[in-house]
Amino acid sequence: MSKVRVGLVFGGESQEHEVSIMTAREVLGAMDPERYDIDLYGIDKGGAWHRMQGSLKGLESLEMTAKGKRIPGELVESLQQCDVLFPLLHGPYGEDGRIQGFFEMLGLPYVGSGVLGSAVAMDKEVARRLLMAGGIPMVEARVLRVHETVDCEALVQDLGLPLFIKPANLGSSIGITKAKSGEALAAGIAEAFKYDDKILVEKGHEVREIECGVLGNLDPVVSGPGEIIPSHEFYDYEAKYFDGGASKIVIPANLEEKEVQRIQFLALKAFRELELSGLARVDFFIDRVTGEIYLNEVNTIPGFTPFSMYPRLFVASGLSYSEVIERLVTLALKRGGTASEKQHD
Repeated sequence: MSKVRVGLVFGGESQEHEVSIMTAREVLGAMDPERYDIDLYGIDKGGAWHRMQGSLKGLESLEMTAKGKRIPGELVESLQQCDVLFPLLHGPYGEDGRIQGFFEMLGLPYVGSGVLGSAVAMDKEVARRLLMAGGIPMVEARVLRVHETVDCEALVQDLGLPLFIKPANLGSSIGITKAKSGEALAAGIAEAFKYDDKILVEKGHEVREIECGVLGNLDPVVSGPGEIIPSHEFYDYEAKYFDGGASKIVIPANLEEKEVQRIQFLALKAFRELELSGLARVDFFIDRVTGEIYLNEVNTIPGFTPFSMYPRLFVASGLSYSEVIERLVTLALKRGGTASEKQHD
């Protein structure tokens, strides 16, 4: 059987550049060289593309020393030699539909959701409107735009304290702050606007943080839920990637069966409401006081680092890490790169 040629695309211009590199390193290390030929395409922070050697050595040091070009013609020709592309670009430019649109124009299969699903899921405010219209519960929040006058006192009176302030279009908890006072709220809003022109201010609850994985196209499967017990006050960027494992991941989460069923039902519903495919990690809150379950957000390119929840959820469900990667590649090939090629699971 001939090998499948897979192009891993990583790095990127977003604030999540380093996270993308960590993810790519793990995915590359898990791919069977007897089944796959791997091409590496690194994108530096300036947006230039670099064709790299298909080995761990080149990826670990991310040696983008040669002057790259944004999308040179020879690189397009190289991409078109791949059977499937695997975007590992977190955040803007990679998780928001732009790279997916580029791959669609090339007519190439790629892992993960399409242009629409990627773009919608990336924008927390747009996704929120669609999910709530579909009957999925989410915590109360207000949307702020950079050109608007912000009344912090009114926000506190309306939503209470504490509050969480989030950029609408970033992941990995970058730019998120928790405010316990009006002064902290103003500072958090200013911080979030450094990353995005649109932000969310969410009502704070005393919660458990639960996550669930979804894998598939038209007939997806959902993992059992896991729980994050953060070492920090909430599961922020430092806790996710640089606390040396001080935050705990508990799989399976200690939940009642009815809670598990509810979370899995909502995860699948969200996956379908946002028109997703391939994979997603769906994050939830469980209010410690009321027991109410809220959907927090949906991630279309979840991390695959050693600390990442998504692969660990499916390992606990009976798939090895390599089998998860293999299934994602197979799903991408089935979905195809053009409308005429798209297939069911």
